[in-house]
Amino acid sequence: MGETLNSNVELFKHLATYKVFQLTPFVKTILEQFTDLSVNITIILIALTTNFFQTIPAFFLAVANLSYAMQTE
Repeated sequence: MGETLNSNVELFKHLATYKVFQLTPFVKTILEQFTDLSVNITIILIALTTNFFQTIPAFFLAVANLSYAMQTE
C-alpha cells in the first residue's frame, strides 16, 4: 500500500503543477506528511477535488483514520 500511496501523492503533486486542480498550502502540507504512511486515498482525493472549506472536515476524518490505523498495527 505504501508504494501505491506514494505514487498517488506524486500524481496529485504533478497534476497540481499543471493546474488540473489547485493544492492549497494546507493540503500540500498534509499530503507531504502522509507520503510514507497508509491513509485512505479516497478521502484525500475527495478533499482535493472539493471546496477548501469542505476539505478541512475531510482531512480531520483522514487523520482520524490514520490514527486508528497506527494504533491497530
